[in-house]
This record gives sequence, structure tokens and C-alpha cells, in this order.
Amino acid sequence: MKDVARKDMPLVVNIPTTGLAKYITDMAKQHNIAYVKTFADEWADTITKLSDDRVGVESDDIEDLLLALKRVEILNAEDMLSLLVNYLREKYGECDARRN
Repeated sequence: MKDVARKDMPLVVNIPTTGLAKYITDMAKQHNIAYVKTFADEWADTITKLSDDRVGVESDDIEDLLLALKRVEILNAEDMLSLLVNYLREKYGECDARRN
């Protein structure tokens, strides 16, 4: 696990390599944070649709929570990306802590 200093807490928190969905959900609940789609999010969705992107880039609820936690500065960019990478590795069956 990688040690991460969160902006709102003086303590160092370990980012897990498994159980990320629960970890992220619990963090959002602890800080009473929910994802709210912004105008920029709507704009990006529209551009993606207009570009005829067959693959489609759609975030799930956990990825949206990470974005919300970053927006209110509970997480800094590096911490958010570390959590996102670990979450996606776990989600798609490629969880390997040595890659951090």
C-alpha cells in the first residue's frame, strides 16, 4: 500500500489495493460527499456523443465519487489517481500492488 497524506487530515492514510469500492464509498459518506454532475460533465458527455465514439467513456458511481472527493479537495490529484488506478485494476481483475 502507498501512504497518502490527505489534505483535510494531518494523519497519513494507506490506500488499499483491494476493496476499493467500499473504501471510496465509505470515504464519501464520512465526508458527506455526493457526486453532482456539472455543466462541464454534461458538455463532455455531449462532445463524446457527437464524436460518434463507439467505445464510449462512461464512468461508474465509484469513479464519480472519486471525482467529487477531488473537487472538494478531500483528495489531491495524486491521491485520486492512485485510488482510481487501484479501483480500475481491481474492477477489471488486474489488482497488483507492485505496480503502484
